[in-house]
Amino acid sequence: MLTNRLRVFALTVVTFLLAISWSQGSTAQAATNAPSITIQKQVSAKSEAGTAQTTVPLAGTRYHLVKVQALSSKQKIDPADASSYQVVGGTDALDQILVTDQQGTSTISGPELTTGDYLLAELKGPGVPQPAAPIVFSLPYKMAGQLISDFVYTPKSGLVAPSEGGTKKQTLGGTIVGKVKDKKIMQTSGIIPAVGYSLLVLAAGVMAGSFVLLQLFKKRRAHSAGN
Repeated sequence: MLTNRLRVFALTVVTFLLAISWSQGSTAQAATNAPSITIQKQVSAKSEAGTAQTTVPLAGTRYHLVKVQALSSKQKIDPADASSYQVVGGTDALDQILVTDQQGTSTISGPELTTGDYLLAELKGPGVPQPAAPIVFSLPYKMAGQLISDFVYTPKSGLVAPSEGGTKKQTLGGTIVGKVKDKKIMQTSGIIPAVGYSLLVLAAGVMAGSFVLLQLFKKRRAHSAGN
């Protein structure tokens, strides 16, 4: 009986290790896809009653995308502090202006998006009287155990936030306009990661393998008892 249990345990461990190996292979493959950066600009939709809590795409919004690096390995990049980073030069340099189309979308992809940190800044223009705060992100980045090479940013402007008294204050670029201070509405970063399907499959595979092995063990045990 002890030998049978050891066999079941050994087969379960083997199943688990094979699932991990498959998962790591899937992770490596996800990171080798051509990297991309996508912007999906949204602004509040207006109605007869005023500004609603719904959004629509905004075309013609400009964004400055530049590759940067921290001045020190011990210092994190602060997108609002230009003294915390420097622009990357040489063959890894990237400095472009992206403009959203009629669907409010702008995408850049290809080998020019090399591994590293990127600064993305919304620029003032029609429909964007007050730009959102700049952001910094890395390509690739890790999410749910996977390296993701596709970054999606969904900034939203013109939403309203209820004050403590129940009235609404108009916001532009995520910051409340007026003398009364209140909490800021965050610009939606909108990072859309690939779901960690490999992790789910890993767990499901281990559970299914253990169940099957347990059933086989029970049948063998019952057969031995019958004999």
